[in-house]
This record gives sequence, C-alpha cells and structure tokens, in this order.
Amino acid sequence: MNNKDQLLIQPKKGSSIYQSVTPESANWNYLSFEARMFNHDEVWEHDTLDNEMVIVLLSGNFKVTSDKGSWETVNGRKDVFSGVAHTLYLPINTSFKLTATSEKLDIAYGWCKSEESFPPKFVTPEETPVVIFGGDNATRQFNDLVPPGFGCSKIVCREVYTPSGNWSSFPAHKHDERILDEKGNVLEPIQEETYFYKFQKPEAYAIQQVYTKDKSLDEIVRPHHNEVVMIPKGFHPVVAEHGFHCYYLNFLAGTDQCLANTTDPDHEWIYDSWSAKDNRLPLVTAKMNNKEEKMSNNKHDIITFGRSSIDLYSQNIGAPFNLIKGFDAFVGGSPLNIAVGCSRLGLNASLLSAVGEDKVGEFLINFLTEEGVNITNVPTKKGTRTSAVILGIEPPDKFPLVYYRDNASDSQVDIDDVDRANISDYKVLLINGTAMNIEPTRSATFHATEIALKNDLEVVLDLDFRADQWHDYRAFGVTMRAILPRVKIAIGTEEEILAATMENVSQVEIKDQQISAPEIKGDIDLAIKKILATGVETLIVKRGEKGASIHSHDGTMTSVPGFPVEILNVLGAGDAFASGFLYGIINDWDLYKSCRMGNASGAHVVTQKGCANFMPTLEQSLEFINKNGGF
Repeated sequence: MNNKDQLLIQPKKGSSIYQSVTPESANWNYLSFEARMFNHDEVWEHDTLDNEMVIVLLSGNFKVTSDKGSWETVNGRKDVFSGVAHTLYLPINTSFKLTATSEKLDIAYGWCKSEESFPPKFVTPEETPVVIFGGDNATRQFNDLVPPGFGCSKIVCREVYTPSGNWSSFPAHKHDERILDEKGNVLEPIQEETYFYKFQKPEAYAIQQVYTKDKSLDEIVRPHHNEVVMIPKGFHPVVAEHGFHCYYLNFLAGTDQCLANTTDPDHEWIYDSWSAKDNRLPLVTAKMNNKEEKMSNNKHDIITFGRSSIDLYSQNIGAPFNLIKGFDAFVGGSPLNIAVGCSRLGLNASLLSAVGEDKVGEFLINFLTEEGVNITNVPTKKGTRTSAVILGIEPPDKFPLVYYRDNASDSQVDIDDVDRANISDYKVLLINGTAMNIEPTRSATFHATEIALKNDLEVVLDLDFRADQWHDYRAFGVTMRAILPRVKIAIGTEEEILAATMENVSQVEIKDQQISAPEIKGDIDLAIKKILATGVETLIVKRGEKGASIHSHDGTMTSVPGFPVEILNVLGAGDAFASGFLYGIINDWDLYKSCRMGNASGAHVVTQKGCANFMPTLEQSLEFINKNGGF
C-alpha cells in the first residue's frame, strides 16, 4: 500500500454499506471498518464472533437488542456537526439486532480480533470526554469515544473536529513500531488507523500527508465527504481547507489499546510554541444533541413574523439617487433578513409572511428555499403585490430608500395564518414593529404573542420603525407600548427607542429620504426607562460601530463593544445583529456573548452591498470574532 490510490478510499455508490475496509482489502492485520446507511425500521442482525466491535452514531437514532443487553438512543444528532456521538461497545460473541428508529440512520463501526471478553458499554454524548487539544491554528476538538483504559482489548475510537484552516494530527506522529521503556511501558505501539471524513458541503476537503522518514511512503491525498484515508504506517498530518470545518472519525487497532505515539523529530519544538487555543472550539457539544431531540419532535428554533420584499440596491456606489444607472436585485424585509441570517448560522428558522401572485413573490420563495428557511407559513395572497424597496448607497452616512408597499401582501397576514403557523412548535417568536402598522397584521401579531406566552416561548420584538409606514408617527409608539408587556427582549436603535416613546411628531425629522434612519429628538436615557417600565425584561440598544448596550429591568446597563470596520452600506446591519444575537440566545449564551455575536454579524454585513444575501455563516462569524479579540 504505497500510493495514494490505495490510501484514499471513495464511498461506494448505490450500497447501504458505503465504506468498507478489512484486513484483506487493506493488506494489514488488525482493523476493520464500515459505514452504513439505514431507512426507518430497517434491521441489521449480526454476531461479533471473535471480534470486539464499536458502533458510532453519525446521525439519526437506533435501538439495539442483544444477548448481553439492550440500548437505545433518543437524542441522536442531525449530522456530525450537530452534536456528540453515542457509542456502543460490544464484546466478542455478542449476537445483536440493530433497528433504525429515525427516518434515516447513519452509523460507522470498527472491529478487531480479541482474545478477551469485556462487558458491553453504552456511552451517551453527556458521558463522552471532550478535549480541546493543541494551540493556535493547530487547535482541534477530540471527542474520546473509546479512549485508552476504556475496558476493551485493542480498539480505540475518537472523533475529531478541526476548524477551517487549522492543522490536525499535528505535530505529525506515527505508531508503526512497538517501543517499550525500561519498565515495559508502551512508548509507541503498532496500530493501523482509518480516517473517515465528513464535511458540511460536498465541495469541501482536507489535505492529508502520509509519509515515513525514509520516504518509502510519501503521499498527499485530498479526502472529501464520506471518504476514508488508511494509515498503514508513517506520520499522517491533516489540514482543513479554509472556509470549511473538517470532521474525521478515527478507529485504531493493533498491539496495544493506547494512544501513545512518536512525534516527527522535526516537529517536536512546535508543542512549546503554542500561545493560545482557538476560541472557535468546541464546534459541537452534548447540549446540541438535546436540541436535536427537540427538533425531531417538530420543534424549531425560531419563527420570524412580518415584512418580506425584493430589495433593489444601487449598483453605483456613491451616486446620488437621481443618477443611479442600475440596480442589483436582492431580498429584504427585517423578519426575512433575520430568518435568513439565523439559517446561515445553523438555526432551524421559519418565516411567517406573505407574497403576491407575481414573479417577485416567486423570486423570494426561490431564495428562501435555497437558504433552507422554512416557507410553509408564507402563503400567496390573491389580489395583493409582493413588497419592493429601492435603495441608494452613498457611504458613509447617506442611504436613501423608497418603499412600495401599497396593497402589500405581507400586510395581509391574518389571525388564521397565525393559527396555521403552529407557533407553539417553536422556541422563539420574533415580531416586528412595521408589521403592526396596519390591519390585519396588527391583530395577527398580538394573537401570535398570546399563543407564544401560553406555550412558554420567548417573544423578541424588533422595533423596526419605518416612519413613512405609519399614518401618524405617534401611532408607532402607542402600538409598541401596547405590545411590550408581552415581550421578553426588545431590540432597537436609539432612534427607534425614542420613536417608541415620542409625544410629539415634531420630534421626527427625515433627511434625504433615509426612512430607516430618521433623526428623532428626545432624552434617550428617559426613553430607555420608559421602555423598561412597560415590563419588558431586557432592552438591547443597537449603537452601530460602538456596539450595543444591554439594559435590564433592574436598572443595570452593560456596554458591549463593536468591531470597527470600513462601512460600505448600513442597510440591514441591524437585522444581521439580530440574527447573530438570537443565535446566542437560542444556544443559551449569556447576553454579553450573544451581543458580541450580533456585533460580528452586523460588522460583516456593513462591508457588503446588500443584506440577507450577504449574511455570514457561523464559521465566518466565529473566525471574524477570533481574529478581532474574541468574545
């Protein structure tokens, strides 16, 4: 086995057992490995005979009955990037039946000969040791599924998460020569090893070198999703492609049940060079499995309610509105933007809105579908038009916009639409100020909050003041103050908070048709106190490049610094902030860390020429935060 064609094993097409490595196929002595897909209720019956076996849950759920016990997973993961594995160790001479209890089941299993019999062992995600190992751009996450001392004969199993651009299995090491110290302790075993790779996107890959010091083996391979790299001997470092996190599952078997190894002498110095851990890790936690369990019971993370539109952004950056020569077609509307932003970050997001019987509506639906946003609750309203917005871009501080919302489809979402949305199946309901400017969406929004409160959902209000959408500016404040007692967290700019408490329309001045950023006179500190006095638990004030501030009902305030960047376009930055902030809230982060995540998302979008189309992914946000001082 001395060339890359023999080291890199591609998945089999059209077979439920899509990966298979045996001593015969690999020309080695100890380790066998397979990966296998099942449909719901599909059964696998097997006897381990004189082998010990480890079964690793990659996605889905299963139950196992055997002559040595029964086990079942109930909080399996959606995929390997959505939680920690369940692991089942089965000793020699075990007859078992495994049944897929989810719609689809993906498992991997390794086995090797054993002369001894050990007790079976089922390890849940919560019981799995998680280690953040290495440093700097060689930091990675180990989930030790079957570590040394586990209680078995020869097999070892670990899943490894390597962030985008990082090195793994590094400094390079080997385990192909049995070396003992003077006391008989193993310094290096002889072990065969498989690397089974998975990625979140099909175009992603890693680069792995397999080499010996004498160069009798020296190959570089590029494994993709579901491919296996075999390590018969030699050193075998890995690097993850920039832009894509890398997962691989290691099975090892050989002379000893250990992880001892010998480092390439050329790399020994690197251990002492590391200065810090990569704070993008951990990429997965056992808590994410519990989230998946809720999702499998039709629980979704967030539903956003309100505006959706086509947004036409000026192609001529800096040009006055009347000199614009062309426009780029994007999507928009705060609730739509936030749903897309949440989806890009990995949340299960739904939009409650509406479109018209027109090509613009089809444009929105196509985009949302491609982004993975649930559009079940975006009906087509006959006799209406999908909303449109035209936007100029004159950085750094002039961004005029024109709304076309006469007979807007999204303003026709009614109480029946809310009832059909099954809001009780969500964790968070985000409502939107502009959706309450007119009936029937005003009463539909109030109705949605009633359902949310009865079912213990968190209600988050995006104030979203768009002055020209209200018949009287003061009506915005009257409506917001009526809804705020139903809200746990409110989010808004200083201008929106002043608008929610204004007493006189003369406080508002709109310059250069900047509808989303009017100038509003007033005492911001007093306005914040008035908002909190309505009963809202937390008020988040978006402060642009200065970051955000957290105001609590008990009167405390915490400032959260932003991330200075060169601004191209501020339109949509607040929606990006909201999506990042909500990602943190849904993942049980504290308010400060959630706001930092929101600030990072906002900083990303202000450097772009649109909003929803340019929302950051989770990997992009965490990498940005890591490069700019961390959380």
